[in-house]
Amino acid sequence: MHRGTLRTQIRLRRKLARCLGWPTRPWISGKKCIKQEGCFWPGREHGIYVDHNGFVYVSGNGTNFTGQFPWAATFGDDSHILKFSAAGEFIYQIGYAGMEVPDSENIDGGPNGTPQPYLVADMMVDPETNRLYIADGYGNKRILIVDAETGQYINHFGAYGQKPVDDPDGTDIDPYNAGPWASDYQNGNLTPMFFRSPLHCAKISSDGLLYTCDRGNNRIQVFDLSLIDQGNCANPNAESGMCGFIRDIPIAPYTASGTVVSVAFSSDAEQSCLYVGDLANGTFYIVNRENFTELDRIGRRGRQVGEFHWIHALAVDSEGNIYTGEVDTGPRVQKFSPYGSTSCSGIGYADIGSYERNR
Repeated sequence: MHRGTLRTQIRLRRKLARCLGWPTRPWISGKKCIKQEGCFWPGREHGIYVDHNGFVYVSGNGTNFTGQFPWAATFGDDSHILKFSAAGEFIYQIGYAGMEVPDSENIDGGPNGTPQPYLVADMMVDPETNRLYIADGYGNKRILIVDAETGQYINHFGAYGQKPVDDPDGTDIDPYNAGPWASDYQNGNLTPMFFRSPLHCAKISSDGLLYTCDRGNNRIQVFDLSLIDQGNCANPNAESGMCGFIRDIPIAPYTASGTVVSVAFSSDAEQSCLYVGDLANGTFYIVNRENFTELDRIGRRGRQVGEFHWIHALAVDSEGNIYTGEVDTGPRVQKFSPYGSTSCSGIGYADIGSYERNR
């Protein structure tokens, strides 16, 4: 790495740390996240979420960190979630850092009896129940549900709401070694019975639906939180209404690599628009949430204004402004301001992400 580039990264990290109240020199122990108190900062940050009470949750998806540079972690793989107050005070950690293998059935292997996640991608708290829904994620193949106040296990499930996850009914394929989605698509298997890495987002709408970004399978799976069974549940035929599962939403399914990375909802009371980020095709779609048809799309692959190199995150503020985050060698945030109506209506294209409409 060029020395100037390294210095620039150090300066940027210090600025971010100051804003959040965390140590400005990561290789020096700070007062906010101390290992002796059970707080291990992720080796590579991936998910951050602020809940309705102002608590901040942070996760990572880094692997094989052994102190390669001054501020690098030394515990190996990220396999934990941190919770902080709005002032940056450490509250708790879910799972131990440094796990080496996935285990989607682990429910109490972490500190204080918390479950053991592995390479967590995203999380969101349901303000109605104060339950934390975790996209667990890059390693495990499940949605993990915990009590946001305590971090204690409540439930978990896999694709189509199935539980157990490690050996789901209706498939003979090892979900941890499933091979590429392209093979399933070419063979006509459009309903893999497991989440294919990474399960990249977990977003809850105001009407109590959970949207999960099954990026490895180029689809969104939607669940009704009120119908998710607390016990074991089998849904080998991918039936709507079973195990809380509502529907699949394919996103450019003929794309070889993963598409859907994040979703967000419009700011109108009905949250009538669903914004869907497509990493592989460098765009995000505007979808009518009433009929799940594509009304429009924004951007294309590239590095200019309004284009995307590895779009990775989406967010919407109270005024309807849309924010996108990119990773890899195009790390930046772009803001898109709405004009006209901030709600969605009408019937668009049923085949979300069709190449024929690429710009």
